[in-house]
Amino acid sequence: MNRLLTILLLFVVIFFSACEKEDASLAPAVKMLVTDPAINGKVNEGIVFMAINMSNNTYQQEWKLDDVLQSDSAAYKFTPLKPGVYKVDYTAVNDGGVFNYSYSVNVGIPTVPVTSTSKAYTDILFSFLPASSTEMGKLESLEAARSLEGKKGFVSMSGSGGYIVLGFDHTVINETDKNDLIIFTKKRKGYAMPEKVWVMQDENGNRKPDDTWYELKNIPAGESDKGLYLDIANAADADGNKVSLGGIDFIKIESGVSAHPGHKITSVIGIQGIADLNLLK
Repeated sequence: MNRLLTILLLFVVIFFSACEKEDASLAPAVKMLVTDPAINGKVNEGIVFMAINMSNNTYQQEWKLDDVLQSDSAAYKFTPLKPGVYKVDYTAVNDGGVFNYSYSVNVGIPTVPVTSTSKAYTDILFSFLPASSTEMGKLESLEAARSLEGKKGFVSMSGSGGYIVLGFDHTVINETDKNDLIIFTKKRKGYAMPEKVWVMQDENGNRKPDDTWYELKNIPAGESDKGLYLDIANAADADGNKVSLGGIDFIKIESGVSAHPGHKITSVIGIQGIADLNLLK
């Protein structure tokens, strides 16, 4: 009897050992929580990926973002910090085989939609350098610069390198074949037009002008006291190449120095307001 029990126990041990080896040799059976391989994401918004083990077999696993290892667990949270197209790859592997799954994550540039409370005029002053000289009048003060927040006002800038940076409370959309912005300027003796105008998209979605500036070319002057009309389609990068912007959130206006034979004349510009033509009534 003891011999029979020993033989039976040995059979059971051999049987289960064979089953364990068989299970270990099975390729990973995985189900992805996110099944769509093409995903649209947003800047600063997390996307949670999860791989679910559909069997009892074990395997090693990893997540890679653009071929760089990010996680070796079943879950991975990806939070894009800037726009772009990202590749997210999952791999599970054991002696029985390999399971792969890939995602393409398209993250667009953030935009702030127009609402019933959106202002046509620039809403917030970020920085102001009125002049290269140490003497500033009342019209070249920080208070004067803030007069352009949310409405028309007046600020003067003079000197090489003088500038003002303002932002809108919404994204100014680049409309097809039309001007999108207007800079109301002071038209009187002694005042000149802005030397350069730059625009910026809020690419990282933090509502601060800390992304890339693009210069607007071919700026047409308006009738009489109207000012300068701006078409976002005329944006160019630092090398002068035309860029396609869906919209902008910030604007920078510069004064400058006009060179003449034998001497230079410092220009003085007067700005009464900057507005989104789509909202201007």
